Amino acid sequence: MMPDLCMCNNHACPIRTGCYRFTAQPDKPYQTYAHFNYTVSADRVTCNFFITRHDYRRIEHQQRSIQKSYHKRWKHLSDG
Repeated sequence: MMPDLCMCNNHACPIRTGCYRFTAQPDKPYQTYAHFNYTVSADRVTCNFFITRHDYRRIEHQQRSIQKSYHKRWKHLSDG
């Protein structure tokens, strides 16, 4: 399955190899990209848009649950 997120194209980021936004397989003709900036502090590197594969799958699961809930609600309203 292709990622449904804006991918990162910041090749200089030191934490890119652990980030799903950078390592996911792109949906070639439709994929969006952004150059997300990272922050370097005295003891670590951070990025507000960093996401692990595990976190992305959890979010994806939550989105599917919400979509199913709306679909059931819509079907119930349209049947009545």
